[in-house]
Amino acid sequence: MKRLYFLLVSFGMWLGAEIDAALTRYMISIGAVLQFGGSIFSKMPHGRRNVANGNGATNVANGQISLDLNKDFLTEEHIVTLSIAQAFTGAPTSSDVRRFFSKLEIASNEGTIFTAGFDQIYDLMRFAEMASAPQIVLGMAATANFSFTLHHSNDRATLDLLTALQTANFSTLRLILTIAPDASNGFIGGTGPGVATYQVAVDTEEIPDPAFSGRSPVDRQKITYGKARHWCKAMQEVDSNSTAATTQNILLECGGRVRFIAFHTYNTTGALPVLANGIVNTVSLSSNGVDYAVNKSFLALQQANLAKRNFNQVGVAVLDMGDDPKGWIPLENVNTAKLVYTTLAGTPAGWTVKVCQDHTTGLPALGV
Repeated sequence: MKRLYFLLVSFGMWLGAEIDAALTRYMISIGAVLQFGGSIFSKMPHGRRNVANGNGATNVANGQISLDLNKDFLTEEHIVTLSIAQAFTGAPTSSDVRRFFSKLEIASNEGTIFTAGFDQIYDLMRFAEMASAPQIVLGMAATANFSFTLHHSNDRATLDLLTALQTANFSTLRLILTIAPDASNGFIGGTGPGVATYQVAVDTEEIPDPAFSGRSPVDRQKITYGKARHWCKAMQEVDSNSTAATTQNILLECGGRVRFIAFHTYNTTGALPVLANGIVNTVSLSSNGVDYAVNKSFLALQQANLAKRNFNQVGVAVLDMGDDPKGWIPLENVNTAKLVYTTLAGTPAGWTVKVCQDHTTGLPALGV
């Protein structure tokens, strides 16, 4: 009987220890999700609020719209809604919303977080999350209404909230849109263009929960969310009037981890640049002895974009490093990194290739 009693007590102690260990592992795993922002937990609709940031007034051609953005809570994204109206004596025949602005920036006292051509950022943002379908009216009183999302959290990626903006830490946070000339904006083919008017509204998707958005600088310093930073920047632009095959070397921005590199290729032989295939041939990128792309064809990139992201745009291709930050191109401790692309023989007599880099800084300090 004593032996049976001893066995039962021993079994109970063992079982208790196993349950305690299992609970500890469970709590550690949950803690890791809470601490590092795994996507399952970070998508929390009950904790969000949408806040209107203001409207841009009527603007003249070649001007800028500058809007101050809210600076209070942890911000996942800014949703930009645009309304454009313009009178013509002869109605436009087509439209392209990328042409309404020449540049987009999100400027802060800690640096310019987004800075690139409007076409580059518009396409790169909708590459990760679809934008609204533009509502266009082509007539002598032409109008365009559309929206898109500027992601600060790395949309669809694991650990996405690490790069959300702790906006309360900023003294300056501003959206700046540079307006395209009235005669060559997104309304195409019209005659006698008048002055276009622009209305811009920005909504902020924020998480006001104090567990994510500390109320004081000391509180925020303890929160992992927002400690990394998601950047989107234009790299070197190449313009050419040669139809011969060329090789181009583009210096990338080092110090972060690269998720996307987007290419926009334009035929510039006409009155206005037009997105076109048949310009870039192959793309190659190596860093620290690792080949991330070797003679990858532009068309193969486009097919991969269509298969994985359902993104299909003539003249646009994205080198996509996926959704896991550990698989992105590590340029944190690299002084120089070159992207190499070749162009085809027999390209249009005038062409432009624009490159935009989407990368994240601050991940190694967070153990990622």
